[in-house]
Amino acid sequence: LKLRACWGINGNIGVLSNYQYASTVTVGGSVYPLGTDDDLTLASYPSTLANNDLKWEKSRQTDIGIDARFFRSRLSATLDFYEKKTDDLLVQITPSYTTGQSSVYANAGSVRNRGAEFELSWRDSVGDFVYGINGNIAVNRNMVTYLDPSVTRISGANVNNGHHATYFEKGYPIWYMYGYVFEGVDPQTGNSIFRDIDGDGRISTGDMTMIGCAQPDFTYGLSLNAEYKGFDVNVSGFGSCGNDIWFASLRTNSVRNLPAVFYTKSWKKPGDNARYPRPSQLLTSSYARSSACVYDGSYFRLSQVQFGYTFPSRLVNRIMMDTVRLYVSFDDCITFSRYPGYDPVMAGSDTSSDLGIDRCSYPTPRKIVFGINLTL
Repeated sequence: LKLRACWGINGNIGVLSNYQYASTVTVGGSVYPLGTDDDLTLASYPSTLANNDLKWEKSRQTDIGIDARFFRSRLSATLDFYEKKTDDLLVQITPSYTTGQSSVYANAGSVRNRGAEFELSWRDSVGDFVYGINGNIAVNRNMVTYLDPSVTRISGANVNNGHHATYFEKGYPIWYMYGYVFEGVDPQTGNSIFRDIDGDGRISTGDMTMIGCAQPDFTYGLSLNAEYKGFDVNVSGFGSCGNDIWFASLRTNSVRNLPAVFYTKSWKKPGDNARYPRPSQLLTSSYARSSACVYDGSYFRLSQVQFGYTFPSRLVNRIMMDTVRLYVSFDDCITFSRYPGYDPVMAGSDTSSDLGIDRCSYPTPRKIVFGINLTL
């Protein structure tokens, strides 16, 4: 049994480009008349606002853990609890329009992460048969704990012609999803129904609210491996549960290729109890900016199934080899998910303000790999 405890602090300026604390000058791109003739003079102008108070983000983390081994190390368990607080978070804010600048970096926020991680494994042998099983699960709760009083909230990802789909705001998870609440389809007209939150009898920006979060309830992984007289098999997979994905492929300015389910399960005639409104409603800005486009992004991906065979030493030693192993591997071949987009794994992999926003990200390809390992 081992008890662990640690505390540490580190800094980060990875989101910044060079000299963000200074007001750099751009030459070119603009001209202005000078004097009484018609000649134009090349202009120079400040390209960024100076911020002499800009400093590193600081992350303080505390971790308490337990490592345990049982039954002559055949059973292993690890449990960790942690809390990470990031202060002076570097975020982009919108300054006064009189500055001529659309955004500037500032130390304007604080974020807290609390969570736990648990891993359990078993490894044993029965004669020539050796096997192992490993599983892990991680839970994290994220919250914005501070935002500069001069800023109500910070907008993030843009979808559907300028709609701010994610926000950074005190009291909410980082980059939560924001829009209208979709309540279903009118069975008589096929129109979308949205929740009138402010009670004014119409649907407007005042009815927008938090409609999703890309942060999962938990993530997990599983792996199995076995060996028997030169033959081996390895199976591994991972998953996420409770995270939301915004299907941001709907456009109001043109028609795009969409998953067939948007049409096969759409409203077609009066009285239909349909999941989706009539097809023309899919291209309205209200629909594309609502919880109708936010889906459960939970998934489990079988990331690898590999079979191999290692030839006996008595055979490979004759050809001056130490080991020879042949294998075939099936990678990323199966994903279990109800998400209608291409790939829930790639759609939720971004770590910026686009977290959980799926812009038709290219899916992970399925792979079949054949190989040979040689050791001299």
